[in-house]
Amino acid sequence: MRTALKTPKVFISYSWTTTQHEEWVHDLATRLTENGVEVIYDKWHLKEGHDIYAFMEKMVSDSEKIDKVLIICDEGYKKKANNRDGGVGTESQIITPEVFNDIKQEKFIPIISERDETGKDFVPSYIKSRMYIDLSEEEHFEKNYEQLVRNIFQVPLYQKPPIGTPPSYITEEEKPYFSTKNVIRQIKKAEISNPKRLKSLWFTFAVEFWASLKLLKIDVVEEGKHIDEEIYEKINLFDPLRDDYIEALEIMISSETIETDDLIEFFEKMYSFIQPENLESYNSSHYQHYKFMVKETFLYTISILLQQKKFLMTRELLDSEYQTASEYYHKDHIKFINFNFHLSSLEKRSERLQLNLVSPSSTLIKERANDKYLNALLEADLILFYISLLQKVKEPDTKLWLPKTAIYKKRNNLKILTKLKSTRHFKKAKYLFDVDSSDELKQMINATNQISIPMFDFHYEISRLTAIINPEEICSMP
Repeated sequence: MRTALKTPKVFISYSWTTTQHEEWVHDLATRLTENGVEVIYDKWHLKEGHDIYAFMEKMVSDSEKIDKVLIICDEGYKKKANNRDGGVGTESQIITPEVFNDIKQEKFIPIISERDETGKDFVPSYIKSRMYIDLSEEEHFEKNYEQLVRNIFQVPLYQKPPIGTPPSYITEEEKPYFSTKNVIRQIKKAEISNPKRLKSLWFTFAVEFWASLKLLKIDVVEEGKHIDEEIYEKINLFDPLRDDYIEALEIMISSETIETDDLIEFFEKMYSFIQPENLESYNSSHYQHYKFMVKETFLYTISILLQQKKFLMTRELLDSEYQTASEYYHKDHIKFINFNFHLSSLEKRSERLQLNLVSPSSTLIKERANDKYLNALLEADLILFYISLLQKVKEPDTKLWLPKTAIYKKRNNLKILTKLKSTRHFKKAKYLFDVDSSDELKQMINATNQISIPMFDFHYEISRLTAIINPEEICSMP
């Protein structure tokens, strides 16, 4: 809440050009008064017997009592001021030296009350260089009147923000600065002012994202340093880049800008970072941080899609083949299951430091997640497992997505599954499960009981689908 404002005092300098113009000035003085401004105006304050010129001189030069002088510029005022004619001429002679001595450039404000037929203003010569406020057109009057009032009260619409802290790329030389941050600013602006730009900005973002990933490449590990520690450090440097991706994706999905093919191409390109550039210098451990990044980014993508109820797009991503062939890497058609990498380097680090972590990669995913996304990530990991389980009913050769972050899921419930009791929810979510009817889904869920579910190395057993949702209850409610 803004603190109480001091009542400002202004003097209006104008010409008695026409009756219509005098009424215009009178209306302006009245409205300013109603808006909390103390207005000194000759028709209210100049009485019989007063010395006109002494009154004017006091109003113009009294810096302690008069905060602003509003100079109402019409054709009559300009002529009289430039020709030093009459009261306006005398007043302008008084004002002129004051204008040039106004160091702060704040006290004297030209107000345009009318323009000629060509649109030219009537600002007199002695104040021509000052910025003015235009109240001559009805179309823009209210907006510009607000500007005037804000000026009088010294509460501008655009206020200078407090000086913040230097950006991280200035203060933290060891951390790379990712150019995706600049694109994010453009995306946020376009979301509000020009949504048609979002599509092209997504492609710009993707290019900058891939260029930034190259900055995290491991070429040579310094002598005496463990490669697993280098992997761990590179993963943590990925944080701001990952967060930029999350922010961009949320906007693109909510604005319905991005398409499934865009995401497929994104992950195909991202997957290429785990492939060798040449066989002579290839060391598989130097690419494990990229494997972690692919998996983490994919988990965030699925969680965001599910949060925004983009069930069909999610399904398309899970059904798609990703073409990832390169000159030295011939596994050219992979499925989403292949994004669930085993990261031996993180396990070696856990053993070396005696961290006693059940699943180092899952622990790292959990620790790196903020409160906003943590539960969504855990649920996405489980949903990917259950989707792969349902796929295995149709295609027995399908591999299962093992949700190792499940050890951190406190409650054995998934809203996407438990809400299948609602027919309305089923009609939306059925695309995720690749079924046409509730009966088909019921049969598939029951059939998953015949599939052997592997335990993790630490003997954690994942709940059966039938333990989360009773198939017979699907579509039992409106």
